[in-house]
Amino acid sequence: MNTPLQNGLGHIYGPGRTASTEGMFPVWLEQDGSRIMGGIIDLQFEYKSGLKVVDIYPESIRTATPCYKKEVGAYVPIPTYRILSDVTSESTTVEIAHWEGVALLKKNMVLVNPSDTSKTITIGTISNTSDGNYQIAIDAGAIGEMKAGDCLILSEASSWDVEGLTKTNLMYVGADPKSKLNITLIDRGRLLSEVAPALPKVLKEKLQTVKYE
Repeated sequence: MNTPLQNGLGHIYGPGRTASTEGMFPVWLEQDGSRIMGGIIDLQFEYKSGLKVVDIYPESIRTATPCYKKEVGAYVPIPTYRILSDVTSESTTVEIAHWEGVALLKKNMVLVNPSDTSKTITIGTISNTSDGNYQIAIDAGAIGEMKAGDCLILSEASSWDVEGLTKTNLMYVGADPKSKLNITLIDRGRLLSEVAPALPKVLKEKLQTVKYE
């Protein structure tokens, strides 16, 4: 079994990689992998919106990020956005985590409530709270009622099945944006839910051997 320290750094094909763990949390408590899958993430993969992986994850991808299997050996991160405070049907703002290694918000992105895909928001002006997280204005009721720890998901990824969660923190600050990341995915283990990228219930049900603690 790998220790959290051993899982602190990932691997990349290409020049210019800078390795650093500052600000990045190892979130796995245990990995015993019923099925440990290796492959690559192409930073130039383009989502339907025209955004590329490197646009949403410009410097790093946090360990335990959910991934979709594009084809054998090729995976795509599923951008999820953690809600940091409860949202009611009357709420006109939503606070979203802006942490190192999690998906960035971009203007004109369409995000979906994975529990009710009829509930969507299009990102307009992006503001920040005093601690650096995102604060987004919404129409009351636009995303329904959500609890802190729930998440929104990029609309074009909302129908994707999750294949596994990234094993390591993938750090590629300063790397060639055309690089491909060498990854391992885990589909069995225990992790710290408060620091892992948020995973909606519908995807957790696909990975019942991963325990969020």
